[in-house]
Amino acid sequence: MNYFFFKELLILPNLITISRLIVSIPFFFILYYRERFGLHWVLIPAFFMVSTDLFDGYIARKTGKITFTGKILDAVFDKIIVDTAGLILIIRKEIPLAIFAPLLLRDIILAFLGLAILYYGVKNFGTNIYGRLTPLSWTIGMILVVIGIKRFALKCLIFGDLLAIFSGYIYINKGIKTIRERGKI
Repeated sequence: MNYFFFKELLILPNLITISRLIVSIPFFFILYYRERFGLHWVLIPAFFMVSTDLFDGYIARKTGKITFTGKILDAVFDKIIVDTAGLILIIRKEIPLAIFAPLLLRDIILAFLGLAILYYGVKNFGTNIYGRLTPLSWTIGMILVVIGIKRFALKCLIFGDLLAIFSGYIYINKGIKTIRERGKI
């Protein structure tokens, strides 16, 4: 493992990001078996993960500790956590696969596009507001599903799908353009 990569992992904003993934592991189990644990045991880690997602980037910007590693970890962990929670809700038949499919498809395409962009040496790809709002909208929608406000939850999830489609379109076009500019396509 690269020394600089490991050193970047130990920076406070990145440790906050990593804590989100660590907390997600028991969260997934609790989410699936929430009737055994109680609603509060689902909501506590969910709110922890949402707050760490909001504050890791804020702390990185305020302290001047923005790292390439942190940007990658944040994006990857967002996709892992939101997509896994969505799959759990599908397995439990609480949301339809058709509503989840646009988000999952976008995330799969962006994962491969991200790998291609990294392969060609691009390190500063950037995000867009629609891409940042997509997991937030989905998280709010899934929390509403869990607490039983399904009508409004479905509206949040559909809005999240629209954001996913729009942000995916922007990311894919920007990614292809970036790779073309490097003469690789």
